[in-house]
Amino acid sequence: MRTLILTVVMLGAVLSAKAYGQSGGRTGTGNICSPTSPTDYDKLDRLQYGVHNTSSTTDVQVACPLNLQASGTVFKALVYNRNAAVPFACYYYELDSNGLVLYSASTSVNGALNSGYQVMTWSNPPTSNNMVITCTIPKTASGQWSHLTWLGWGS
Repeated sequence: MRTLILTVVMLGAVLSAKAYGQSGGRTGTGNICSPTSPTDYDKLDRLQYGVHNTSSTTDVQVACPLNLQASGTVFKALVYNRNAAVPFACYYYELDSNGLVLYSASTSVNGALNSGYQVMTWSNPPTSNNMVITCTIPKTASGQWSHLTWLGWGS
């Protein structure tokens, strides 16, 4: 049941990205990400730093539809994790045309107050048109937000 719910959320994220006309490219901002739970919309904000969690009590999971043409062998997510107690975790998924998960891989980074950006990487992931990243953005720590800033391909 949990897999079915996750698949529905991720497929919805892919379809919503196509509905909003996001075209192919090599990079995107974290602002393309949306919360996976309707109750979390008010906990997110978007600025030049991408999407960030403004809640001091709850981590927020977001889904990021990736309609980015592959240009390189490594997919990267640039994040700021300002919460030393909670890792910033992301999953890369490839879905088939029916929304079934064909591939998944996870990575995470630990945080610290006043920390700079960190780069999460996935080497040689599948590159279909149905790719989604889901991330858990840690709650605010000492008034400092954690951000998902940038998504893209590199080498």
